[in-house]
Parts: sequence; C-alpha cells; structure tokens
Amino acid sequence: MSGHTSRRDRGVALPSPVAAISIVAIVVAAIAFAVTGFGGSKTKVIPNAAPTHSSTHASTSATSTATSTVTLPPSSTPTVAPINKTAIHVSVWNASTTPGLAKDVLVKVKAAGWTNSASGTTHVHYSANTIYYPAKYAAAAKQLGLDLGITNLSQGDSATPQDRISVVLVSPLS
Repeated sequence: MSGHTSRRDRGVALPSPVAAISIVAIVVAAIAFAVTGFGGSKTKVIPNAAPTHSSTHASTSATSTATSTVTLPPSSTPTVAPINKTAIHVSVWNASTTPGLAKDVLVKVKAAGWTNSASGTTHVHYSANTIYYPAKYAAAAKQLGLDLGITNLSQGDSATPQDRISVVLVSPLS
C-alpha cells in the first residue's frame, strides 16, 4: 500500500457552514409558506361542525369536519332613521340678560331645518345653555345640539313638556 489510501481512511466530507445555514433557511421558509398559505387572501377558513360525506370517498369517522371559505364583507355602519325636523316643535328660551338672544338663535334653529319653532323669555335661573327633551325625542335633541353647538343635553322629568324640545340659553352661542 504504497501512497494510496483506502476508502476507509479518506474521512467524511462535511458541508461548509454557509451551505448548512442556507439549507436550514430554505426549510424554515418552506414551513412558513406552508403554514401561512399563499398570502394576501382576505378570506377566513371556518371549520364546519357537521360531518361531511363525499360521494367519491365514504367517511366512516363521526368526528370528521369540513372547511368552507367565507369572504368577509367590508364593515358597514348601521343606518339611522332620519329625523323629521319639521315635525318636532322646538322652543328657544332666553334665560340671559342679553336682549334678543332667543330670536337670534331661533334664526339658526330654522336655518338648520327645525321649522316648527318659536322663541320666548324665561326668568328662571339656569347655569348653562341646555337642551331639555322628553325621552321620545332623544335622537332629535342630540341632532339639535349638534346643529347649534350645544353639548349640555338633559332628558326632562314629568314636568318637562312632552310635545317639544326646549333650548334654554344663558349666553350667546359660539
């Protein structure tokens, strides 16, 4: 055996660290691809609770489940019934020392579409511009508050007129 090595003496060839890392990266990417699918889909897979039956392959398992793909609709906001501003009576009351305040605000009320409205003066002390309303006009009172920029809303009690929304002013609107 002069100068020749036998097969048994040659040793084992190991891959370089770069090749080993590349192989691991490819395997990890393949697993991630298999788990997440093809990506970009806006569908969800929802398992059915009922067992499935196939005409080409009979299933004997009572616990088998099938999956179905459901495309989710875009979210939508619920629609709110429009408020008939002309059918609701609005009273505007001046509880301030500013002459003509109720009449000035009444112009804004009518311009916003609340045409069934009137104004007057009250000598009762109030602390802030407030809209008083009966329970049945809660949505309308909120809309009137938005129209006028009044954030104080108060559902009235049994003494509150049940046929109207009342706007009480202690200062000019901003």
